[in-house]
Amino acid sequence: MKSKGIIIFFKYFILISILILFLTPIIYQVINGFKTEGQIYDPKQIASFNELSLTSWKEVVEKQHFQRYLINTLIASLSSTFIVMLLAIPAAYGLAKLKMAKRMRNNLSFEFLSMRMLPGIAVIIPIFVIYKKIGLLYTLPGLIILYVVFNIPLAVWLLEGFFREVPSEIIEAARIEGCTSRQELTNVAIPLSGPGIMSVGILTFIFTWNEYMFASIITNDATRTMPVWAAYTTYQHFIINYATLGIAATVMIIPVIIFAMLMQKYLVRGLSLGALKE
Repeated sequence: MKSKGIIIFFKYFILISILILFLTPIIYQVINGFKTEGQIYDPKQIASFNELSLTSWKEVVEKQHFQRYLINTLIASLSSTFIVMLLAIPAAYGLAKLKMAKRMRNNLSFEFLSMRMLPGIAVIIPIFVIYKKIGLLYTLPGLIILYVVFNIPLAVWLLEGFFREVPSEIIEAARIEGCTSRQELTNVAIPLSGPGIMSVGILTFIFTWNEYMFASIITNDATRTMPVWAAYTTYQHFIINYATLGIAATVMIIPVIIFAMLMQKYLVRGLSLGALKE
């Protein structure tokens, strides 16, 4: 019993140590958002929680078009996530349940996954040139299309695993009852794969919410997103603005934390998908 208690103690000690290691910089950033620049650069107030205020928040909201960048990020993330799920669900269902040779199915599945492995930096120059010619450069629709193209392959590959778990007997029973392919998907497959669909939607949203590279290249001031705004505004005149950086970090992690807390079981289910692949 004594050795068991020691093992439990060390487990909690390691867990708490990891939490402190990861949460300390996040908490520090959040607190910096409620300090002035003078307080942040004062060595005596580095660990102080006194005299916290909303001065830096008011300055960011009133002078730096913070609302515009937040709205741009929400539009890009929510729109691209919706389109990705709208296209990926039927594609993944067909890949999982349509009758085809096993080798062909595996090859198609790998092709989808390999498309996601393509590094974005390798194609950003051709994309920039094409966008400039067709008028999508520095526009939100152009950014949304880019997010959709790069997130669909992973979404299809993940959703395919969930749809494979739907028992074929249930699908056959629905066909016998006269269900069309659309009804099989909407009335049978989607309700039974709800947790998987939720997890993929959450992951897609997080990927687009935090995306920086594409947004930094194909957006301008009017269409800039939160990660790009954070990079541009926190480094001015060779001095890092820690107050603005703290505000940006706070705003950017809030949706991720909320989604993770509310949908934790779906995220865990999605991350364990590999064990179910054929």
